Amino acid sequence: MGFYVSNAESLTILSECGYTGMIIGDIFLYAYNDYAYEHIRRAGITKTTVPVELNERELIRRGITGEELIIYGRLPVMISAGCIYNTKNGCQRSDKGHELHITDRKQEELFVHCNCNECTNVIYNSSILSVSDEKTIFDRLCPSSVRFEFTDENPAIISALLDTYIKGRDNNGYTDFKLIDKYTKGHLKRGVK
Repeated sequence: MGFYVSNAESLTILSECGYTGMIIGDIFLYAYNDYAYEHIRRAGITKTTVPVELNERELIRRGITGEELIIYGRLPVMISAGCIYNTKNGCQRSDKGHELHITDRKQEELFVHCNCNECTNVIYNSSILSVSDEKTIFDRLCPSSVRFEFTDENPAIISALLDTYIKGRDNNGYTDFKLIDKYTKGHLKRGVK
């Protein structure tokens, strides 16, 4: 058991409370370069979630052994203020927030989670990241754990994806097949431009 932290403030709170267990830095906790990575490790992070901005060459240089790798999911592309749900439907405040889909200028459907407590929205990529079939990442870089980021998938799809992955993975976590038909490799093959 442990905590995922997305910012330095959460890390400080855990430290002030005397927490000494596992703390995983999530993708919003900046660990892109060596300096940032070393700084958050010294601050108490047990391991980080591998930055989704890095390409394969950058991951090899940085190293991800012992880190957590997101191998499937819709990744956030934007956090915005001003509730999209309110704009479309009128304010219907909810502790759980609201989920909806919007269409971009290319007619791609984007999943949105509206956080009513902060009046913010997390807008996710229309393409799902899938990298379980990237042999180099698993064999050469050896992440210690993998993570599926589920957003708007129904329980049957979640169960099928997890069953397929668990049955088909090797000891390193690699699969020699694709989990889904339509997907993106994110920045893995191209990096940040």
